[in-house]
Formats: sequence, C-alpha cells, structure tokens
Amino acid sequence: MNDKLAFVLDHLMVQSAFPSKILFEVADWYDHRQAFDTFTRLTWRNADAMIGEIEVEAAEGPQKIHIFRFKISTRTRLVRMGPEGLLGDDKEPAPEDVVFDANIDFMVEYLVHGCLPTDLDEDAVSEYSLRNVPYHLWPFYRELIQSLAVRARIPPPNVPSFRVPKSHQKPAD
Repeated sequence: MNDKLAFVLDHLMVQSAFPSKILFEVADWYDHRQAFDTFTRLTWRNADAMIGEIEVEAAEGPQKIHIFRFKISTRTRLVRMGPEGLLGDDKEPAPEDVVFDANIDFMVEYLVHGCLPTDLDEDAVSEYSLRNVPYHLWPFYRELIQSLAVRARIPPPNVPSFRVPKSHQKPAD
C-alpha cells in the first residue's frame, strides 16, 4: 500500500450508507408459486466523490466538518435459468427471463478527520473509492436487495458475503 492511500485510510471515517434511488421492477409474468432455477447478476459502478462542508454546534461554538460522499450505482437482476444454463458475465440475459431488475444508487458518507479534504491525494481517494467503499457498503446493499425481494414475494437473490480480494489481504507472517 502506498503512503498516500495509507494517509486517506487514516483520515476517512465511515459515517453512513443509505439508498438515494430505488427502481425495482418485477416481471409481469412472475408468480411466486412458480418454481424454476435462477441466477443472480450483480453490477456496480462507482461515481466521483463529492465534498461537503457542514457547520455543527459544539460546546466550544460552531465548528465546520467535512464530509466525503461517494455515490455507488448498483444493478441486481434475478434471472430465470434457460436451457443454456448459467450465462457468463459477458452475456446479457434475455429480457423475458429477468424475474426482477433492481437499480439502486447508494450514498456512502465519510467524515474527514484530522485534515482538510484538499490534503487527500486525488488518486488515493479514487483508489479508496474502488477498494474500500464497496466493502463498507456491501452489508447495506445486501440487506436492502434481499429485503426488497422478500417483500415482493420473490426468492432472495444470492448475494454472497463480501470478501476482500487476496491482493488486498495482509500477508501471513
């Protein structure tokens, strides 16, 4: 890990994660009494970080705090498996096989602690958004997508636990 990313890690503290847009469509043909095999297709896209400055009241008087807000766009589809079986990630499922299609945007907010946002290297913040933000968001995303499916009387999609890639794990001693 480079020093600039380590600096970002030391100065961003996750505060909240919440959905900012939910588009959830269930196929008209779907009936919860049907039984068939399905697979889940997940896609994510990170957007640029936004910086905010908020004035809050404190015992010593008004203070300014800085917030980094990252927007993450997700798309989750539960797809009826056809005779060709599980489709590779490079192939789009047929629209008539999509049981539900959920497009959800999330905001993940971080408190900038111990420095100003301008002290954080832009490339390191970008790397942070690709590696750390999904890790922080994953449990919120997983819970929401599965809850929406259950409420719509659809089998919950298979959303695995988030795993840190081997390239980002601390080497064994």
